Formats: sequence, C-alpha cells, structure tokens
Amino acid sequence: MKYIIIWVGVFCLMSCRKELDIELPFEGSKLVVESFLSPDKVITLKLNKTYPVIGKQLFVDGITNAQVDLYENNLLIETLKYQNKGIYFSVNNTKPKTGFSYYYKIKAEGFADVESIPEKIPVELKNYQGVFDEPLESLYTNGAARKLQITINDIKDEDNFYSIRVWGEYKGNVVGGSWFRLGQIEDVGSFCGFTRAEDFISDECFKNNKITLSYAVGLNGTLQSSEINKPTYNVKSEKIIVYFSTLSKATYRYYETENEGSDFFQAFNAPVKQYSNIKGGYGIVAAFTQSKIEFLVK
Repeated sequence: MKYIIIWVGVFCLMSCRKELDIELPFEGSKLVVESFLSPDKVITLKLNKTYPVIGKQLFVDGITNAQVDLYENNLLIETLKYQNKGIYFSVNNTKPKTGFSYYYKIKAEGFADVESIPEKIPVELKNYQGVFDEPLESLYTNGAARKLQITINDIKDEDNFYSIRVWGEYKGNVVGGSWFRLGQIEDVGSFCGFTRAEDFISDECFKNNKITLSYAVGLNGTLQSSEINKPTYNVKSEKIIVYFSTLSKATYRYYETENEGSDFFQAFNAPVKQYSNIKGGYGIVAAFTQSKIEFLVK
C-alpha cells in the first residue's frame, strides 16, 4: 500500500506545473561567424545566427545568402562562395600566409553587417624537443603508458600562446587513448594554463624563455574509424603524434572563456560570456600555425 501512495505522490508532483508568462530579453538575431585560419588549410567560414533563449526555434542550415569578403593586409582579395550548411569557401584555394593579417566583412539580408577584427597568422613553432621512453604505471591510461616530456623554447619578441594535443595512430587511423599532464610545470611551480581536448599555455608560464611539460600517455585505446557502422576495437598505437600549435591571442581567449563556461559547477555560477572578435555579431576568427613530432612505439 505504501508503494502505491509513493507512486501517486510522484505522479502528482510530475503533473503539477505552472507556466510563467515571462519575456526574456533578446536583442534580435545576429550573425555568428566561425573561421579557423591556418597556413595548411584552404580558407573556409561557417555562418549562422543567434536564437532567442526560449520559444520556438527554427533551426536552419546556416545563412545561405551572405556576401563574405576576405581581406588580406587591408586589401580585398576574394569573395567567398557558398557551399552548403552555412559554409563558405575560397574558390581560389587561398591559404593564409604566416605573418599576414586577415579579416572578413559580411553582409546578409535581414541582419546587421559584421566585421571581424584582423587576425595575424602566427609564426610556426620550430624550437622544441621531446622524449618518450620512460614506462609508467597508471590506472587512468587503459594499461601500458609512457612518460612524454616536452621542452618548448619560446618565440622571442612576441606574446605567444600555444596548445599541445597528443594522438595515437594505428595503420593510419586515430587511436582514442588517454593522456594527461603530470603534476606541476617544472621550474614554474604552479599548474599553468588550462586543459580541454588540448593543453593550452601562454608564455607567461615560461621561465627564461623555456618550459618543460610532462604527460602520461596511454599506448592502448579505441580505434577511431571514419567508416560508418564499422565496429571499433582496442588496439596498441604504432606511433604517438604530438601536435604543437602557435595561437593568436584571440584564439587563446576564445578557448579560455569556453573552458571557464564548461565546468560542471558552472550550472551554479553566473554565465560566462565567450570571447568574440566579431564586431556587430558573435563568433571567432581564429589564427594558428601547426607543427608536429612523431614517436614510434616499440
């Protein structure tokens, strides 16, 4: 009998609701821009719009009728062409050049014009060393693991921002293994930067223009296949690839504020406004340059 009473009580609580007629502020739809500029990639841009917090939302395949003008060092060099799902691309296969600055001016019917703040393509990081041979025992890396130690020498005369990403590889496919930073940064004495899918650091963390980072890297993981419905299985990586990216300050700030707003406890804190470098709208035009080092797993 008592169980019946409990279930009746639960049903009553679930069926009771009160609709509040409250209008939340909404500034109107604005354009949302997303473009990641790197010397090894043809320039593309994704264009969408903002939606009200509540109410009916008509999700569309991005903005299809925009004029997207691309500027290089303050000179108009191309108007991107619409492809699909809000994506615009360079018909000239334009790739950004290191040391050059780029920005967009965008017009679309029904929206205010937007313009991105110029982003300079950073210099490629070349002065780094890596050691990957010390075995580790870890409960968090699905079996066998090794210590990866990376030393980076800062690019001089500029404020620099970096990211590090570690992947396993097996027969040309990505292995979804575990990796994480070990302890504090040597010679700095604090846990510096922040970590998401990549490890982000600024040269404020460096001492004497140098920094040494240590990671635990699991050798086993799930094989990531691009083929649909192909079963996945655990394998041991044949090689470990470390990707280094030199980031613009805007790119670093974008990921930093995204990180601040993604913590579990953020549900109980004030909202974090994600960094944007789009005047008249929202989004990010990010600039980065990437290099890599590979270690064979023996």
